[in-house]
Amino acid sequence: MIARLTVSATLLALALAASPLHAQEDLYDDHPTHGLHFADFEFSMPRDPLLWSTDPMWTAHHTPARFLADATAQLRAAVPNGMAAEQASAVLRAAGAHCAAPQSGEMTCRYRDVETPWDYTDAVVWNVKVPLAGGHVTGLSVTRDWSRR
Repeated sequence: MIARLTVSATLLALALAASPLHAQEDLYDDHPTHGLHFADFEFSMPRDPLLWSTDPMWTAHHTPARFLADATAQLRAAVPNGMAAEQASAVLRAAGAHCAAPQSGEMTCRYRDVETPWDYTDAVVWNVKVPLAGGHVTGLSVTRDWSRR
């Protein structure tokens, strides 16, 4: 009986490994192993500072631009000037952001994350603004805001 179970488990494992669905990406991974992703940017960020006890909770704090320089450079390389708005939206969505339909010559994309440093919960929001002209990218700016709850 044990031998049959071992053989059955081995055959099942081999069948799963050979299946096209399993071969594409790890089903339990937070994001695909290829390309850029905001979760990787967030992981590389320095820890947000402790706040004074008198600082009101839920206040939005802004990450200094110097800490965002590497992520901004990678995003600008992935979404260069002249790229079609639809393609830029697809790249940013693949990186984990949610993009709103372009309005008044600008596309806004956001990536939200929740972290639990120390005994608090931080809500983190990456904002990417993509100015457009004639349906094409003319720039890109990145900000990161966080609030402690």
